[in-house]
Amino acid sequence: MHWFDRGPEVQDSVTGIITDQIQEVMDESTDIAAVFHALETRNYYENGAHFG
Repeated sequence: MHWFDRGPEVQDSVTGIITDQIQEVMDESTDIAAVFHALETRNYYENGAHFG
């Protein structure tokens, strides 16, 4: 997931939600990995405008 860092507590919560949602439609033996990449506002543009 590419996102702006929101701290480990929020990351843990989001990981739990994503895992729960995927497990509802996948086989229980399926391993689910979540990988977070923190975006930096200095490198982010939205609709052609610098964000931040």
